Amino acid sequence: DPKKDEKTGITISFKGKPSSHGSKNSDKCVIPGMKNAKDLYPMLQRGGYFKVTPGNPERYGHPRLADVLLQAAKATGETGKGVPIVNNISLERGGPIGPSTSHQVGLDVDCSYYFRNGSKWRDANKNFKHFSLKNNIIFMYMLTKDRRVQVIYTSQDLMNKITSRMEKLKKSNPNAKLPNLWDLALKTEKLKHEPKHADH
Repeated sequence: DPKKDEKTGITISFKGKPSSHGSKNSDKCVIPGMKNAKDLYPMLQRGGYFKVTPGNPERYGHPRLADVLLQAAKATGETGKGVPIVNNISLERGGPIGPSTSHQVGLDVDCSYYFRNGSKWRDANKNFKHFSLKNNIIFMYMLTKDRRVQVIYTSQDLMNKITSRMEKLKKSNPNAKLPNLWDLALKTEKLKHEPKHADH
């Protein structure tokens, strides 16, 4: 019994008892859209562009999702230290995962931000001094310009902080490219505020 997300129009929810985070889905029913799903963790780890959460069963998704993420990550040129950590995607057969209403059809992913002092899952607003403006802006810009990406949930406070920094940079260096990339990313209107998304 599919349900569409009012914000995106994407079918995200199916009736059923949600599985708790970290549980294995023993249901024999495969959610539509998950028939071609793969374990994306190995693909994302290749090249050092992402780190992953060890032992997480919510690691399955459509290979195109990995392609989208890797394409954006490669544009930053960053590997190893400080790269995003990929956490939840979907369970192997898809379906509900509590408490989230998304992550059911292999097209959603949670990943942390780029930090200059190492890969960690943490609040970007509280750790903004370690937040890599360059890498995060390039990554988000590349994602927003990709037609396959419909929405990116983040923190409004974080977006405001980035905008403030870019306005200052634009004044001090009118030829700086980073503020233009951030403006273009915002203009797509794909960056949306969502509560509890300051850490991913």
